[in-house]
Amino acid sequence: MNECDYHLVSRCVRRAFLCGVDERDDRDYSHRRAWLVERLRRIAPCFAVDVYAYTVGIPLGHTRFRPTGGRADFPRADAAASHAGHGNSAIPPRAGIADHCRMATPRHLLVDPVNECDYHLVSRCVRRAFLCGVDERDDRDYSHRRAWLVERLRRIAPCFAVDVYAYTVLSNHFHLALRHDPLAGRGWSDEEVARRWVEAFPPTERGKVVEALKPERRELILDNADRVARARVTLGSMSHFMKHLKQPIARRANLEDDCTGHFFEQRFY
Repeated sequence: MNECDYHLVSRCVRRAFLCGVDERDDRDYSHRRAWLVERLRRIAPCFAVDVYAYTVGIPLGHTRFRPTGGRADFPRADAAASHAGHGNSAIPPRAGIADHCRMATPRHLLVDPVNECDYHLVSRCVRRAFLCGVDERDDRDYSHRRAWLVERLRRIAPCFAVDVYAYTVLSNHFHLALRHDPLAGRGWSDEEVARRWVEAFPPTERGKVVEALKPERRELILDNADRVARARVTLGSMSHFMKHLKQPIARRANLEDDCTGHFFEQRFY
């Protein structure tokens, strides 16, 4: 309920450049700084904030502001203009947001909640991230990552309410052809749910599966009715299948690339 000052930071994903020069290929992204400043000057006076200052760094931007009841002027307009003068926007003057992106179709309109259906799914890496193949800019070979995805697919697909027909792993995205039965989980016994869950998410020590701990883990699940119910819903969901397929791959890739942030685009399609 109180008026407060905040220092906000927003960082680009992985290797993306907000401004500055990428030393790997000498591309200059300085003009993007003007994009952010222009957008800030447009919308800040319309929201319940007063912007004191901002800084646009190579991978991230900082903004300091105070929430207010809304004001019609942009604080320190002269300073903002001088900052914007360092770059020229490459967006055409008449270009609107509709020219650059489209609203995603709601997932509930894409996935049938009742009937068993076949789907062709695609999931793409963010920006310059490599899922497999060779990056020609620095000659790094990422082909080993294909095995990560295949290994993960073989582990969890039999545990979820999906049948995978085929898959293709390309340099920055992968394709899956599968059948999904959204009501299959209703026919599983509690024991079957527990078995599938432990096979999909087995107990591990130092990164290795411990088979001896699986019976104990199954019993722990069966002793908790709420946990069994949640596991049944998760294992019957195609969205959860894609989430748990991709998350470990993203973590391993970020660890290997020594970076943070999204590896895959958030939605599959």
